Amino acid sequence: MLTRWGNFYGLNHTLPVFDELRQQMDHLFKDLERGWVPTPLRREGLQARTWPKANLFDQGERLLLTLQVPGLKEENLTIEANAETLTVRGERKVQAPEGYRAHRQERASLQFSRSIALPVRIDVERVAATLQNGILSIEMAKAQEVLPRKIEVHTSAK
Repeated sequence: MLTRWGNFYGLNHTLPVFDELRQQMDHLFKDLERGWVPTPLRREGLQARTWPKANLFDQGERLLLTLQVPGLKEENLTIEANAETLTVRGERKVQAPEGYRAHRQERASLQFSRSIALPVRIDVERVAATLQNGILSIEMAKAQEVLPRKIEVHTSAK
């Protein structure tokens, strides 16, 4: 059997099949970096893997965690804290108003639970949460044993 060398791209190029495979893998990894799961793995299409999105800030003696929770009310949120982990659970129910039918519903009901490992131990007795304009802010005081201590230097008299 004869093979025409013109059917190949040359020594510096891969076959078209491998180019296509590489492109598909690139798309997959970009989707995973953005926190999305491909359609075949979810019935609803692309879904956020980690929701709600969170930011954790260190303010010296305390930590501040902010989460985006649009459409949730404080009675739909539960926060549990231990010394090293904070867990936020919530639920949003979307229903058509009384006497109406939904012709289009792009915002679905959801339930979530998100646990966040904290970089330092916290004092669970001094955790406060506020919800304003769809942003849940949780302030956590650091445990006394992880706070820096000022050590006085004394001169020794001999």
